[in-house]
Amino acid sequence: MRIGAVSKVRITFNGEIHVGDKLVTESEQIACLVDASSGRPKPLPADLFRYFHDTPNSQ
Repeated sequence: MRIGAVSKVRITFNGEIHVGDKLVTESEQIACLVDASSGRPKPLPADLFRYFHDTPNSQ
């Protein structure tokens, strides 16, 4: 069973994030799941997104 796969994720020098051929803009959720069959980003479930968004970095 394949839980998940991410391919062709690029972060450019100016901070743009590309998933496959799609540019992920600031207005979209940066944290996303990628549909392995289509390669398209899918939003995280709201509760999981809130967890990552509200949890401070441990750095």
